Amino acid sequence: GDGAGAMVLETSPSEEEAGVLGFSGHSNGKGYEDLNCGYKGEARPIATPGEATTLSSATYDKMTMNGKEVYKFATREVPTVLKEALEIAEIEVEDVDWLVLH
Repeated sequence: GDGAGAMVLETSPSEEEAGVLGFSGHSNGKGYEDLNCGYKGEARPIATPGEATTLSSATYDKMTMNGKEVYKFATREVPTVLKEALEIAEIEVEDVDWLVLH
């Protein structure tokens, strides 16, 4: 699936005043097929006292992405989380000096 998040930060002259002013996040696990990195593992039980313990040894598969669907999710959700984070921080978009998107 995919996710979108936003944080509002402000510099502070002292550690007592430092902190996150506001944040918001949305995720979509239903979009699993659109963005995933499959886990290729094989469980193997090992003998231990009491109940058997299961270990796995594995790697991750190549990441796959349906770019069109991920783009649609991002362009729908990023503006929403930005607005929500600004509202929580009680600031206006005009007060923002930097916007960093990833």
